[in-house]
Amino acid sequence: MDLQGWGADRPIFAQLMEQVRPEVVIEIGTWKGASLMRMHGLARELELGTQFICVDTWLGSSEHWLSAKDRARLRLRGGYPDLYRQFIFNLIASNATDVFPFPMTSLAAAQVLSRLGVQADLIYVDAGHDEREVFADLSSYFSLLRTDGVIFGDDYDAHWPGLVRAVDRFFANHQLQPVIEKSMWLVRNIEGTQTPASRFVGTN
Repeated sequence: MDLQGWGADRPIFAQLMEQVRPEVVIEIGTWKGASLMRMHGLARELELGTQFICVDTWLGSSEHWLSAKDRARLRLRGGYPDLYRQFIFNLIASNATDVFPFPMTSLAAAQVLSRLGVQADLIYVDAGHDEREVFADLSSYFSLLRTDGVIFGDDYDAHWPGLVRAVDRFFANHQLQPVIEKSMWLVRNIEGTQTPASRFVGTN
């Protein structure tokens, strides 16, 4: 087992799983599966029959390749990342083989899911951090969010200004105000209204 990741122990996962009680969760950017395993375990505790779809190339994003420290985490073999094998091992070791891995680019996967009529109650966006990438992911996956579903993500801080600009710009276009607490952002898809921030106090 190697569940190295970032922020999987944050209370927001438990709070959203309890509040939303999702039938379908889509995670964009899975890495080795730490946050996925957290939500999967919570679904079991809550006795939910949640279906999980994990969208990732398992090839890393630009920031992983540009940082010597993060590039080492790609576990390159012959110049090719070995993350997918580690993720599958983690699924098997955790008895989470009901999870559906989708090894595609996020945009290609969104097109497939849309054509198949898949919609989610909870969508976690944690893939690339470039402004264009984040805006494209939001544009592609917000349409897959059911009414009253929640889309959320991490790294809303000064270290990732492109992500902050993409989140602000996308939801301003939809006349929605993201709830921000520390580095987490989230929006509930309530048609014609804004998300009440008070409902999500203490999400981090």
